[in-house]
Amino acid sequence: MLELLAPAGNLDAVIAAVQNGADAVYMGFGDGFNARRSADNFTRESFAKAVRYCHIRGCKVYVTLNTLVGDREMDAAAALAQQASDAGADAILVQDLGLARVLRAALPDIPLHASTQMSIHNLAGVEAAAEMGITRAVLARELSLEQIRFISQHASIETEVFVHGALCFCYSGQCYMSALIGRRSGNRGACAQPCRMQYSMGGRMDEYPLSLRDNCLADYLQQLEDAGVACVKIEGRMKRPEYVAVVTDVYARCIHEHRVPTQEENDRLALAFSRQGFTQGYLLGKKGPDMLGTRAAEPDRETEKMFTAARKAYADGERRRVPVKFYAKVQTGEPVMAAVMDEEGHRAVLTGPVPEPAQRAPLTAQSLADQFAKTGGTPYYSTGTESRIDPDLYLPAAAVNDLRRRLITGLKEERAALPERRSLPLPLRPESKRYFADPALIVQVHQAEQLTQELAALHPAYVYVPVEILDSDFPRLAPFLEQGAQVAAVLPRVITDDQAEDMHAMLSRAAENGVQEALVGNMGHIFFARRAGMRVLSTEAVCAGGIVVVGVDDRDHLREDKWGLSRSETVIVNTRSRFRDKFMLLLRHRPVVEIGTQGMFDLQLSGHTHGGQLFPLLSSRLFFRGHSRGFKKLQKGSMLYTSNGAGYVGPPVRLMAPPEIVVIDLVRR
Repeated sequence: MLELLAPAGNLDAVIAAVQNGADAVYMGFGDGFNARRSADNFTRESFAKAVRYCHIRGCKVYVTLNTLVGDREMDAAAALAQQASDAGADAILVQDLGLARVLRAALPDIPLHASTQMSIHNLAGVEAAAEMGITRAVLARELSLEQIRFISQHASIETEVFVHGALCFCYSGQCYMSALIGRRSGNRGACAQPCRMQYSMGGRMDEYPLSLRDNCLADYLQQLEDAGVACVKIEGRMKRPEYVAVVTDVYARCIHEHRVPTQEENDRLALAFSRQGFTQGYLLGKKGPDMLGTRAAEPDRETEKMFTAARKAYADGERRRVPVKFYAKVQTGEPVMAAVMDEEGHRAVLTGPVPEPAQRAPLTAQSLADQFAKTGGTPYYSTGTESRIDPDLYLPAAAVNDLRRRLITGLKEERAALPERRSLPLPLRPESKRYFADPALIVQVHQAEQLTQELAALHPAYVYVPVEILDSDFPRLAPFLEQGAQVAAVLPRVITDDQAEDMHAMLSRAAENGVQEALVGNMGHIFFARRAGMRVLSTEAVCAGGIVVVGVDDRDHLREDKWGLSRSETVIVNTRSRFRDKFMLLLRHRPVVEIGTQGMFDLQLSGHTHGGQLFPLLSSRLFFRGHSRGFKKLQKGSMLYTSNGAGYVGPPVRLMAPPEIVVIDLVRR
């Protein structure tokens, strides 16, 4: 059955969601790292209350740490995640790839979910998330039912889909309008909602050309479940608790009763909130102006009347009921043994008084079951009692009621118990500092006509070119290649699965022409580049058996973060912290050895120097003294081998540097 995930902007909204049938709630914890900064995000105290309230009633709690995180913020974000994990959170939603890697290493036991802000809109993106240890991917809102079906039925991890609430005009995680117009980044949790603003069209300022109607997929829940979706999600952490109550109630009833909403329920959804109705345009693949709409006015009297009734319903009583089963053994001369167990295996076991000989109506299995079933006012209901009772014994009703109350209390505590999870050190940071590199010119073009001789004459180090241009106008790159520029393919921001084969063909042809790098915009792009035969290890590591292979880009030692740490230092040190007992093989084209990394890798393999091959006015021996060829022992046990290779610098002539192909045997000791 579909998991129903409801929003919770505050503790009142948690109660509203749980009492109206949510299987899980999602919320912000602390300040600064979730996509709804202005919501009433939870403090440590209120979060602990929320987790306990939910777990007692069989509801999961997911924490949103779904913004981009800077280097100087990483420790604080990781600490917040650890606090959430220690407090019993069931999963953490992340957008930032760096944070995801840090959390997977430091908090290996808590599930990570890929936020919709990761812009996962194809199967490749889901599998890239899975490789990072993520257990669920929230798919982009803009996908059709067929696209969702393809991804969900082929994915190795769970998928989650938004079914109700606000829609952005842009693809999830790809909108920068707020940062551009209002200097408030939506990817930093401060969206100014520029798509809800008025814009001038034809001299009129009363137009809303970017405002989309809210999404409503209540009629398509069964299709989504059949497609393989694990969880459906309601948007609205900024909405009132009463809104959460109404919407959650409708979706929960439809899911559990395997039906579409009634007309009355559809009216309730519209009355709760809508923008001139709802849309299913993305799901049905019918995108167009019919999807546009605006919020006409503040909630009217009918809305407030409905909200008042909804609040009374969830605030005045315990509507959430969890099935439990009771067990009892009543034997002559022995204390009563009693237990209660839920469907998840939580249990409470205790003893009661010694039964008395019956002077009146003896205790029976039915009378005991009837007493145990009186769980009104608690989150639980009895599915039955299994008992063994010796004949002619008596227990006062007060004693049975006391047993039931103590069993329920014990079960509550068992369900609310915090999980035991590992907390490992954060990945190490290198201590060494590097000098800043000389500035290099990098250009990006959008049209083939921009690839001019004049641009090539500026000697750019890199040229970023859309893959479509590389496929159709590659000869235009000749002047840039002659100047020694590196060409990288720029992939479209969005590649759906039905476009995958065409994209693979274009990237493969680019690779055949010597393009070995790609500028990617989301995780799914990495899979396309790899499949085309482009560079696999781009400042990253893979573990294969007892060996960890780390690949760093050619100029990573020159690219520093705000702390003065190079990219290659960071990946090497972080990899060593994750794989302390593995043999680390470092692949780096240039035989550059950073002092701060010596002792952290075992063997570095390099080329680039061509064995120090001489060429008029040029010799790599001048630039890589001591490292231009052969085997070298470094400090702290690290080793370097620089291969002569078989290529040339300049004309096809090798001087004082015979070509070689090297086979190195690694022997386990």
